[in-house]
Amino acid sequence: MIFILVATIGGALAGMFAGAIVGFTFGMLGASMQVLPLASGLSGFVAGLPVSYLTYRWRVKRLLHQAFEVPGDMVRVPV
Repeated sequence: MIFILVATIGGALAGMFAGAIVGFTFGMLGASMQVLPLASGLSGFVAGLPVSYLTYRWRVKRLLHQAFEVPGDMVRVPV
């Protein structure tokens, strides 16, 4: 559940901020109204990808660690 929330909300926030910055910048530079949604949408998508990917890696790493964890009484200490 945390994975879904962090990936979705984090990616959306990163995309929102990147899209707003690019849209504002292009708007101030006088870009046409056809270019603004494309540029801000593309930059928002690209900004949201790392958040989603890093969250996915964190979750898979955690699941793999739990799957291969050895119980403490099964560990042998060499003498």
